[in-house]
Order: sequence, then C-alpha cells, then structure tokens
Amino acid sequence: MGILWGDTGAYDSQTAETRLIHIGVGPQNIADLGTPLNSSWAYYTVRPIAQGDDYLENNDGVWANIRFTKATGECSYNGVRFAWKNEFGVWDYYTFTLQSDSSVDIEREGYEQTFVDFSTANNSIPYDKSRRGQTQFYNALKRKRTANSNWLTQAEADWMNELFFSSNVYIQDGTDMLPVVITSANVVEKTNPRTQKNFQYRIEFEPANQPRPRQ
Repeated sequence: MGILWGDTGAYDSQTAETRLIHIGVGPQNIADLGTPLNSSWAYYTVRPIAQGDDYLENNDGVWANIRFTKATGECSYNGVRFAWKNEFGVWDYYTFTLQSDSSVDIEREGYEQTFVDFSTANNSIPYDKSRRGQTQFYNALKRKRTANSNWLTQAEADWMNELFFSSNVYIQDGTDMLPVVITSANVVEKTNPRTQKNFQYRIEFEPANQPRPRQ
C-alpha cells in the first residue's frame, strides 16, 4: 500500500510521537482489511520501500524484507504464543513450539481441632468423633508453566531478550490474551562459536491472575 507523506501533515508540525508511522502487516491486520490469507499459507514476505518523487514506488529504496512464517506446535504439542511490548512500544509475537508443561503449587495453613467442643455451655461435653481433627483454614494456589523454543538464530535469540526484559507480557489462548509474569529463562547457547550457531530457550512463567481456591 502507498501512503503519501503529505497525508500525514506538514513535517514541521510532526512530533517525535507522530513521526513513527505504524503499518500493520501481520495476518490479522490483513484479515481486518477484508482480504484474509488463504488457510493453507505457509509464509509471506513484506517489503517496505521508499516513495519516489512521482509518488510511486522507488524500487531502489528497499527499507527491509520481513518474512512471516506460520509457526505451529511440533511433536504433538500445541505451543505457547507470547505477545509483549517491545522497545518501540508496539507488540511483538512469537510462538514457543516445543514441549510445554504446567504445574500447581499449593500452600496450606491449618490447625488441629479436638474431638471435644469445649466451647459448649452444657455440663455434659460429649465425645464427637465426627469433628474434623486437622482442619485447613487457608489454601493458596500458584500455577506455573514452562515453554521450550525451537532452535533460534543469533538474530532471533537477540530479539527474544526483549521478551524477557518486557514488563508487559501476554500469552494467546484462542482469541483471549492472558497476562503472565516471566519468572526465569534458561538458554542453551553456542558453547563453541565455530560449530554451534543456534540457541534454544526454556522459559518459566506464571499467570498474572492465579486461580482462586474453593473454600
């Protein structure tokens, strides 16, 4: 698509905030324009180019070549899709396609209840074996999850650092975006720079909204 600079207003009237023009070119952006991609698509390439003096494409002024590759879970795993605010203040997405695990830690507090109710005002205090004995008065649940990436290039591994440093991270569950907190990230990186060129990440995270226990 072409956008004339004149459509954005005079240059002198622009500020540091408005000089960044954001053009959505992801699959959902394309679908929102009314031309969704074919369901069998595997990848597509976006090439931003400069505008010539004639307001047409300047094919000599290629700013970037951006390839979008469809990523799905591998080895029968569903994968975990992360979304985070990058250093430019816009959203980035990446799917960890390998094994993902989930666990729940339960913290409990309780007390020992006697078989006799000493709070009664009667002279006769019966022995009641149906009283609970050990009784819990507090349960706290903490759900934890892990996700594993496929092998990444140096550029992709550097890009993933923004995910780990971001304080605004979500995972996509269907059409829902659920906030999470990154708790740790381990990396298997090139221990021999001459032969090992790829990286692999294992990330641990928790839902920002933990499940509430039943009373």
